[in-house]
Amino acid sequence: MKADEAVAELAGGTSFEDVFAAANIDPSIAADLGTLPCITSQDLNTSDAIPLIGATLQLSADEPLASAPLVDQVGTTVAFGVIVFRSYEDLGFEDIDVVAASLDVSSLLADADIYVDPRYGTFDAATGLVIALG
Repeated sequence: MKADEAVAELAGGTSFEDVFAAANIDPSIAADLGTLPCITSQDLNTSDAIPLIGATLQLSADEPLASAPLVDQVGTTVAFGVIVFRSYEDLGFEDIDVVAASLDVSSLLADADIYVDPRYGTFDAATGLVIALG
């Protein structure tokens, strides 16, 4: 199955698991259905010359599917990858931690009106955390 055919099947409603089972050519990624860990937008932006990363940057909830060439060290296409956008709600706990840690909300927190009852702790605007008593 070619990457564009896989994208078409996904767009048509076929489950990712079924498309992956039919199209995967790399047995080493079969156990986790080819899922890659979440990386930060900074990492994505610094690697946008890599075709797969560049295609990933174009994904959104409105355009959730794409394919891109997978290239070796000399730039030769060795295969194609299919990319599926996952919303925040679809992320696993480890990915949510990566996203949360990569957000810089310090400029928003400086003007935020956040109250923490002093019986429980204080709010640290620099880190965006509640500092518990004790």
